[in-house]
Amino acid sequence: MAIEDLTGQLTMLKEHGAPDLELSEATRDQYVALIRDYRAELQAQRQNAAGLGALFYAGDYDSAKLTRLQLESNVGAPNGILATLDAYIAYLDALEATVNAACKRLLAQG
Repeated sequence: MAIEDLTGQLTMLKEHGAPDLELSEATRDQYVALIRDYRAELQAQRQNAAGLGALFYAGDYDSAKLTRLQLESNVGAPNGILATLDAYIAYLDALEATVNAACKRLLAQG
């Protein structure tokens, strides 16, 4: 299953999910803290990866130029590193929103 599909399912669960589990505010806060920590680390790695596209001059050798072009493509292509990290960051945003919405519904019924 693609990350975009998982993100879409989380969004639907956030909006329409039945309160079918128990969750305290303290537990929710722990979940959200973990999600935010992981998201921050992914964001830091994304910033590092974005810098790969600005590599120094590779030299005049054809093999060096080709290697640099392939690396730049792997970073910035539609299915490249940056796009993949963006998809996981969006998933974590949806997960956090879903946890918060589920907790709000559960606490309202409790």
